[in-house]
Amino acid sequence: GHYRLFVDSLGATDPREVALPDGNSVGNGPVVWSPSDDRIAVVVSAPSRTLAAIRPDGEAITHLASDIHSQPEYRWSPDGSQLIYLSSGGPCREGCPNGYLNIVNSDGSGSRRLSDLRVTSILGWLR
Repeated sequence: GHYRLFVDSLGATDPREVALPDGNSVGNGPVVWSPSDDRIAVVVSAPSRTLAAIRPDGEAITHLASDIHSQPEYRWSPDGSQLIYLSSGGPCREGCPNGYLNIVNSDGSGSRRLSDLRVTSILGWLR
């Protein structure tokens, strides 16, 4: 499905919609704020599903990974420079097996698989 994304700040009276550029729309998956609150990791559809980092004002979108799992899961590193995410490891529509753990830099570079073991979820980063 396609969804709309709104942000709100403390004391604000109305949430503000984040207008995504280039025909992008929000897809299924969590909305995860970066540690510095200057970017949001979210699944977008443009025209295929990708993991993206967007600014809360919607002015900038960085496509990070297109091999995301059908049940997307991702986490920012404590310093906001990278994200870990589950990849599908190949085409899959329903009943997909567990995903592979991957890492990508917040600018979209350096995407790589961390392990050939399949995992069910991401708990977080060790500090």
